[in-house]
Amino acid sequence: MAAVEARSQFREYTAAELQVHTGAGGEGAILLALDGVVYDMASHATGREFYGPGKGYAVFAGRDATYGLATMSLDPAAWPPSGAAAYTASQLDTIASWATKFQSKYEVKGWLAGSGIKDVETLRVKLGGGAAAAQ
Repeated sequence: MAAVEARSQFREYTAAELQVHTGAGGEGAILLALDGVVYDMASHATGREFYGPGKGYAVFAGRDATYGLATMSLDPAAWPPSGAAAYTASQLDTIASWATKFQSKYEVKGWLAGSGIKDVETLRVKLGGGAAAAQ
């Protein structure tokens, strides 16, 4: 959480912007969205080992991975459009578990357009920082 509070620059990302950040070429950000929050998986020393091209979780890189992570589906072609899925209580718990893990390990870059997060303040509240984190 400290990394979220310390960061003053967050921004909105479109789905098209996420698509170009898959870690291709072995450099740069590896972005994915989970429940509207955009994370840079390359911000942690082991992120490329899991989310980089050809790795086990590479399918989640460069996209809204919420449905895939909630259901552990590795076939993006079978995922509903971003924001269109209805989740079970168990899947919501799974999403929350992934979010807790991601927030403790990876840098938050911003939010996904159309996710319901509208600005930095909304993002901070979603991440548990509340209004005090913005000061």
